[in-house]
Amino acid sequence: MTEPGYDEWVVSVVTRGTGQHRNRDVIGLQGWVLHGDSSSLTLRFPARPETALRVALVAGGEDGEGRLSAERLGRPVTGPAVQGMVDAFLGADDAIRQLPEADRSAGCSAAALTIGATGPAVAAGIGRVQVFRLVDGYFGQLTRSDSPGGLGTLNRSAEFRPAEFSTLTGDRLIIGAQSLADAEIAGVAGRSGPWLAQFLVDRVAADEEHEATVIVVDVVGQAQGRAGPPSGSREPARHLPVLFPGSRDVVAG
Repeated sequence: MTEPGYDEWVVSVVTRGTGQHRNRDVIGLQGWVLHGDSSSLTLRFPARPETALRVALVAGGEDGEGRLSAERLGRPVTGPAVQGMVDAFLGADDAIRQLPEADRSAGCSAAALTIGATGPAVAAGIGRVQVFRLVDGYFGQLTRSDSPGGLGTLNRSAEFRPAEFSTLTGDRLIIGAQSLADAEIAGVAGRSGPWLAQFLVDRVAADEEHEATVIVVDVVGQAQGRAGPPSGSREPARHLPVLFPGSRDVVAG
């Protein structure tokens, strides 16, 4: 059996509401469906050869749309596959279209990321939520939305092409608002995952004046590749206090 290229994934999530507006963003994470308002979460997942990490963020829709989309985009998978990612987005789009019209919005923004234990990864984003990567201090956007519409209103004739790439120990993947593409984070790139997620959430909330959610995924280990992130990235944080009914439980660690 092939040994994994690193030891684990550390997933840090920070959510924030603004003013009188609660945060309606929804996270899909390895089969969990989560949301919270002004909350934080840190979870660690071992990187085993037979598994992959799947995490997704859905923003901008009604509650029912968010739950359905996060459940389908966040389902566990055995490995990264471009067609599998496309099928997940199409499945979420189909599920929303089946909702009563009164329960649907003009379309949800969404982004999803899958990382295999030996390094290969696939990411996709539509609307105002995208996936970014921080490598050796350089911050760049991995996914692009070529106006295919949002979940529930996808333009099936538009080309939807997930990004394929490789990860190494020390890489950071970030899921958040499109506006993060302009974020200046060179001076804080080495801070812990929860700290960086909070920093970016504050940036989005200040720029866009609405609720914000940021997910930071750290690739941790010393088996190969770059040096791992600082030990502070493993610091615990409070788990999200609100779970949708029927979602899997989260145990704070």
